[in-house]
Amino acid sequence: MAPSDIQDVFPDLRPISRAPTTFLLYLCGLTMYGSRDRDEQTRTEVTTHVLVVMMVPLLALGAYRVQHRPGGMLILGRTAISGLARAWNFLVVATLVLALAAGSWHAHTQSPEYIAGQSLERGRQALAANQPSSAIPSLMQAARSNTIHAKSARDELSRCASSVATVESAPTLIRALLSAGDLVDAKALDQGVSAAVARHVTSQPRMALALLDAYPSKRITGSLAEQRDQVIGALHVAEPQELRWANELAVTADHAGNSARCEELLTPFADRLKDEEGARILGAIRVQQGRIQDAHRLLKGYCQQRLPKLKTTEKNYNNLVKSINDSALAALNNGAADQSWYRLYDRADETKKGSMVDEWLVKRMKSDQRLTVVEDELRALATVVPVALDLGIITLQRAQELDAEERQKELKAAEEVFLSIRGIAGASDDFKLFFGQVCWWLGRQEEGRKEFDSLLETSKRKPETLLMVANALRELGASGEARALNEEAYGSATTKELRELAAMRRSLCQIDAEDQVTWLSRCDITIPYIAAQLANARGTVAINKGDMGNAVTFLRTAIDGYRALPKSAANLNNAALAAYDLFDCAGERSVLDQANTMMEEAVALQPGNAILQANLANRLFVSGVMRVVGERIDQAALGMSGESSLLDFCYNDRAGRQALRESFRNNEEIRRTLTYLDRLQVIFPRDVSTWSRAMWIHSFTQDAKALKALHERLIKADLDLSSMKRAYDMYNAGERDAQSRSASISANERMQMAFVAPALTAAVARVQSAHTAITQKTLGGKIDCDTMVRLAEEAVMLSANHGTREALSIMLLVRASQRRADNDPAFAALEREHRRTVGGFYLLIEELRRAPALREDPDVRRGIENLAALINDFPQDTELWEWALLDAVDHPLAKTQADQMRGDVIIATRRQIGQRLEPYSTIEAMNAYWWARICGESAPAKAADPWRERGVKLPALP
Repeated sequence: MAPSDIQDVFPDLRPISRAPTTFLLYLCGLTMYGSRDRDEQTRTEVTTHVLVVMMVPLLALGAYRVQHRPGGMLILGRTAISGLARAWNFLVVATLVLALAAGSWHAHTQSPEYIAGQSLERGRQALAANQPSSAIPSLMQAARSNTIHAKSARDELSRCASSVATVESAPTLIRALLSAGDLVDAKALDQGVSAAVARHVTSQPRMALALLDAYPSKRITGSLAEQRDQVIGALHVAEPQELRWANELAVTADHAGNSARCEELLTPFADRLKDEEGARILGAIRVQQGRIQDAHRLLKGYCQQRLPKLKTTEKNYNNLVKSINDSALAALNNGAADQSWYRLYDRADETKKGSMVDEWLVKRMKSDQRLTVVEDELRALATVVPVALDLGIITLQRAQELDAEERQKELKAAEEVFLSIRGIAGASDDFKLFFGQVCWWLGRQEEGRKEFDSLLETSKRKPETLLMVANALRELGASGEARALNEEAYGSATTKELRELAAMRRSLCQIDAEDQVTWLSRCDITIPYIAAQLANARGTVAINKGDMGNAVTFLRTAIDGYRALPKSAANLNNAALAAYDLFDCAGERSVLDQANTMMEEAVALQPGNAILQANLANRLFVSGVMRVVGERIDQAALGMSGESSLLDFCYNDRAGRQALRESFRNNEEIRRTLTYLDRLQVIFPRDVSTWSRAMWIHSFTQDAKALKALHERLIKADLDLSSMKRAYDMYNAGERDAQSRSASISANERMQMAFVAPALTAAVARVQSAHTAITQKTLGGKIDCDTMVRLAEEAVMLSANHGTREALSIMLLVRASQRRADNDPAFAALEREHRRTVGGFYLLIEELRRAPALREDPDVRRGIENLAALINDFPQDTELWEWALLDAVDHPLAKTQADQMRGDVIIATRRQIGQRLEPYSTIEAMNAYWWARICGESAPAKAADPWRERGVKLPALP
């Protein structure tokens, strides 16, 4: 049938330009499907063009009238799809649209913006219902969402913080807000808590305390801390029999250094304190008062429960450090580092490989939060260690008052206390090592030495054991003996690693900074710790040479190096010491504050370490002097921060001197210095500086009782004098003359720069400049005595005080001595012979006895006149050389002062102590001679014989 005929039969048939596309892929695609409206006349039918999935029709795309023929079908044209197909298409499209809409809605409701908005709304609804605690979680969720709602949520949280005072369940709200962390404005929360506390402090102090208890203790500072004190004070008034309130008030008073208030609060509860902080505080007060029995009972109660906890935590800490180290090393071996690290490692030499592994382990150690948690626990518990030391010390003191049998029991108890605060390992070598130290602490030095010798003999003096014993001796203050053992270990070490360890240990027993540089240079300087130590030592060498520019560079490098190492007591201590030196060079107060913080933290981490305590005691003393001197003198400009000699320039009459002494005596840092020095005399007994510092403090404060007690303890001490002997020999041999000259020149330049400073600072600068000239003379240099006297005169004119007036007398006598040497060859020869040890004006004193005509020298007469006026003003401050000068010229004051000085317990005790502490000092030998003259001994020159026998060079004495 022709197409026109077909069109006549099917008028709705539309011609097509091309056949519909058909294809099937895995039973899916486009195909012709079904049959309807068959016409027998034309032998045609309608089939539908559909989209099929797995051969299931999904969507009708069109309908076509076709005629089947052999080999295929002929498409005659397009026609309308059936009503059923249309309905099916509508259903499919509607379903698809609904699915898309549902998906879109689901995506919207799960979007961060929608969720945050809903959380914010729930939070606001809870706030509107006056349920702020319930609102916090929702607001936190919104605040953390990083959406447009975050700021609004944070604002709502801040409003919650500000509304703490108006909420009944405020403690719950505070805890909820704290859980939000930095999402809540800290200042707003502090203010809210403060307002809440203020609301309840008078009417409901327990509620106010509950608020504060809900707050982290580290955030209770400033005004909040003051409010807490008010709350506890109110509770103490309301409930005077409640121990908790008295104890907490005492802790606050103790931090403020108010021991009288502490005693007032705690004495009524003395029998109930047990392991409360009040037991520690009142125990320390009783120690200072000499009430040993009461102190022992209180401190023993405090320690009994805390020491076992400390021991357990120490064990946990050590185990954790080992575990972290082992797991980090295992991870490194299993490929945890970047591939670039392993490539670099493969190319490195053995030394570099070791450094790379160490750096890896350090990073892993620092990043492990478990270690931080345990460190905090250990630091909190470690506060018991100083208390246990005090307990051990007073147990020793109690033992001295008992009969033989009871004394042994008490000594055993002291021994057990000391052992309890040191991590004793089970190995016998470790026990022998520490037991030797304990014997030394107990005053049984020979027994302790036998333990050390036995340990060395048993091990056949192998290098490892030599290093162990050397370290123990160093911790006892026996640096000389430790130095020898470290050198022996270095010489006998058979491996590079052991030899470097011995060199490092030897560097810690340095004679001076140059000696330390020498030994550190024998170590592997690529190791970060060694590099920091070496930079520190080189900084000290630069300071000694007066090269402050390089000193600052070296010290900053050292501090950065220490800070990059894992936090430990040793690294904090070393960083602090370097920072102290940096402060002395640069005068930056922030550096000093950082140094103090690091040193305090070092002792907190290892409170039983004697060397750390000695370092802290030294720096506390310096800080105390700095604070007492204050802004009267620009200490940084002079490079003399915290030097005790500055105190002489701070008064010019007896009232001023007394006020200065009271300020010094009551200074909290000085009091803490004495506390540490008392402990160190037991656990660091061989260190001479410990005893010297204590003697100076007790002498300056005129504490005769403390000075006598110090002397009694010193009699039993086995001091390490080897370092003194070595320093004396090196000085006389001129081994450090070049360095000393350089440092003296640099110091003089610094002083001259301070000549234009305010009056008192300028006066001190002139005195110090004149003294540097004396130093140059002892080293063989020439001096301008006229300039020295002029500087001293200018100093007195700028500020007449004890220091400047004494300095003028000294400079006049130095010029008189120089004049005598210029005119008398015999005296010139004597001065040349003893210029290093005695000095010109000391020799002049004895020359005045031999040559009475010398008394008419104008400088001698003026010097004695000035000195006599100074002694009249300060009779109790007379030095032995000052008396000797008056005695040499038969001055009337000589006899008066001799009578006064013979009866002065402080002077007599100082002489006894000085003989022990200064065995190689020519000046101390001369003092012994002059003291013998004051005491009327028939052969006073014999008093100096002990020094001569030790090889100290002295002039002939009548």
